[in-house]
Amino acid sequence: MKLYFHIGTEKTGSSFLQSYLARNRTILEKHAICYPHAGVHEANVQKGIITPGNAEDLQRSIDALEWPKVKEWLAQKKKEAQKKQCDTLLISNEILVLSFSKEGVLAKVIDILEALEISCEGLLLIIREPVSQALSLYKHRTKSGTFTPIQEWLENQYFIAGGLKDFYTELSKTNIKLSQFEYKKDSEYLVNVCINDWLGLNEDIKIEQQKSVNPSLSLSELVLLCEIFQNDEILAKKFYQFMIRIDVKDKSDDKYLKGYVKNHINNYMVKHNELWNIVNQKMSTTKSNFNYKPCKVTSEEKITSFSTHQIKTISKFIEYSKSKSFRKHKIKYKTIVFIGKNTPKFIYKLRKKLLYRT
Repeated sequence: MKLYFHIGTEKTGSSFLQSYLARNRTILEKHAICYPHAGVHEANVQKGIITPGNAEDLQRSIDALEWPKVKEWLAQKKKEAQKKQCDTLLISNEILVLSFSKEGVLAKVIDILEALEISCEGLLLIIREPVSQALSLYKHRTKSGTFTPIQEWLENQYFIAGGLKDFYTELSKTNIKLSQFEYKKDSEYLVNVCINDWLGLNEDIKIEQQKSVNPSLSLSELVLLCEIFQNDEILAKKFYQFMIRIDVKDKSDDKYLKGYVKNHINNYMVKHNELWNIVNQKMSTTKSNFNYKPCKVTSEEKITSFSTHQIKTISKFIEYSKSKSFRKHKIKYKTIVFIGKNTPKFIYKLRKKLLYRT
């Protein structure tokens, strides 16, 4: 049995790619490749909703160093592939690159695979331009309602730079082949990279450009969301729903706040230029040119901005926040949370369906 790992990185179209693989298992199985079921996430994978791929349990067990569970999980997937008369497994989780960056972890996983008579044939790593990726991650983390200043976030919550460096070190201790490609916001390109360039299937890929499966608010909208969140978590969730429906072209370009944040990210990346040079050299096709120079950052740049369309939407949101409709929603939400904390999972799911039935 052979195995291929797609291991990341974050914000590089992983959810789209995982959805494509799940929806097109027949193409893979034609080549004797099994893309295992994603378990509790399978329904969302099929819908194209953001998910952790088909290896969340594996990734968590690896991070917890629970090696018997890792072996059991891999053995189960091997059986799943054999039932489909496949001789190859395809596993995808965008956090695995960080899991494999820890000392001795990748080597241990390879040992377990060998014990199961599974050969790791290669790793797929997709790299996004670091400033763009960090900005996207920062916005994604902030939409939870917790605002962290960008300097603090970079130092304490951005792990990709350090993780990549350690991953390359761990990879050098093995004979596993790494296929590394630069990210492009192009659905057809991403599938071709995976299906043809990496797996070598020589399939004719035709895909219409997809909407983002993980859209984000502007930085200015996120600042406002965090302020609302401090006073009312439920109202903040509704604010997100109001603002996410606005087309990007109808929003302010957010140049002041975005420029302020990007300049801080740029200056952080300068400290890792040695790593980015290694990343550039490891690209499998066209060589990237990630290299950063210090830039000046002034506090005057930290200005939020909204378009007329955004302001009108915020006005509608304020009216909604005063309405009976929102008060009813808030009662329902609190009821569901209470049920979730005090009821077994299977009963909670049933009551949730009944409560929302209209």
